[in-house]
Amino acid sequence: MSYYVDIATSVGESAKEQAALVREAFQLCLNIMQMSRKYSKPSPLEMAKIMQPLSFKLFEIAEVANRNKSHIFYQPLLTISDSVSILSWINMSCSAIFVKDVENATKVSANSTTQMYRESMPLYAEWMRAWLRVIGSLRELVCDFYPVGLIWQPSGFAQPPPAPPRISAPMHLELNSDGASITSNTSSRPEWKRKDGGKIFNRDALLNDIVRTRLVHLKHVEGFSYES
Repeated sequence: MSYYVDIATSVGESAKEQAALVREAFQLCLNIMQMSRKYSKPSPLEMAKIMQPLSFKLFEIAEVANRNKSHIFYQPLLTISDSVSILSWINMSCSAIFVKDVENATKVSANSTTQMYRESMPLYAEWMRAWLRVIGSLRELVCDFYPVGLIWQPSGFAQPPPAPPRISAPMHLELNSDGASITSNTSSRPEWKRKDGGKIFNRDALLNDIVRTRLVHLKHVEGFSYES
């Protein structure tokens, strides 16, 4: 991919712009692949939403070619914009067949361009060869590891994990007159009791801990045990 982007940058601004969009499209595809390692297979509606950014990016890539129909390298731009649809394999069950078909069609178009510019504009010819290597590498990846489509985790999460819960205000606690225990003003709330032979009750340490965390996450205060 890096070599293709470098060559496209040398070709001109339109080729450079398209190459940058192509790189972004590949990154979006990679993001979906990484999701599949953590989550279970989404529903068709959910998958359509996941695919939207990639679909929009493919449209942007095609627009670069459409804006340059009168340019000398319109045909190479068109070849790339047509064949970058190979990234759609990520939402197909027959992905190996699909990527092979796209690669074969790309070779026909790219080889024609390569022959046309091989002597007069060798940089353009190398541009197409670099793109064919990108397509070939992706075809190898899909055929070797995802021949029947993306593999989602059967025991993965059905949706992204929820945001961490909000920290609620600390419970109102009262200190008994004997200083030996702390109880809430509700009988159902937990109680802290001094252990036999325990050390002096450290009230400041306990209250600071209550302020910082929920009661269920209270740290152990030396000399006391927690009883429900």
